[in-house]
Amino acid sequence: FSGKKGILMITAEKGLLLRAGRRRVRTRGKALLSTRMRYAAAWPEESHEERKGIKMDHNKLREYSRAAQGLDQADLVLKNARIADVFCGAFFQGDVAVCGETIVGVGQYEGRTEVDLTGKTLCPGFIDSHLHLESTLVSPGQLICNAAAFGTTTFIVDPHESANVAGGAGIDYILEQTERAPANVYVMLPSCVPAAPGEDNGCVFTAAQMARYLGHPRVLGLGEVMDCPAVLSGAPDMLDKLDLFRDKTSTATRPA
Repeated sequence: FSGKKGILMITAEKGLLLRAGRRRVRTRGKALLSTRMRYAAAWPEESHEERKGIKMDHNKLREYSRAAQGLDQADLVLKNARIADVFCGAFFQGDVAVCGETIVGVGQYEGRTEVDLTGKTLCPGFIDSHLHLESTLVSPGQLICNAAAFGTTTFIVDPHESANVAGGAGIDYILEQTERAPANVYVMLPSCVPAAPGEDNGCVFTAAQMARYLGHPRVLGLGEVMDCPAVLSGAPDMLDKLDLFRDKTSTATRPA
């Protein structure tokens, strides 16, 4: 747990509250918040076909259900917190019950381990959805460590400049330097290297060179497609990249 200016952020274990599914139910007069938390390393993205063989742990579900209803103690309860509801834009007072890697309820709870957060505000970690790590002039690990201390638990990085200088080696450097960072660090592969035809940069990063990253668990997709003329004219190299990432996320910068 890392507190800054009276704000208690959950930043341990690579962003405990991020990537959460949310559902409200009523049980015994309590408003419960059921959240499945996923770790990048332990819960890689799976396709529908891959998920077919994964079975629900019925015993764990029953255990978590009893804790959510207040029938059994939760593993961890964060007590007396001022809780930020980022969906409703409001704050409310209560406890947060956690079992294993799952938030099972928000209300009044008892736990085997309890942390008193009286006077503290509890909120999810921040997500930096677009970042050029290499433009900060510090090492990737140093930047992530400092930003995580202020509550940013997930970074989605577009290493455009690294690829412009060193191609695939620049991408590998960013991935290696953030492998053990105290936060979730994902990469969007830079789509326009060089940024425009005729630039005197250090590399041309083609779809063929990108293909080897498709299976990497921390590569999410194609980043910042900003060569609008290439897209509009159907330039073959740009269409190859868009086709390569057709089943992943692609982002773009639209013309003014």
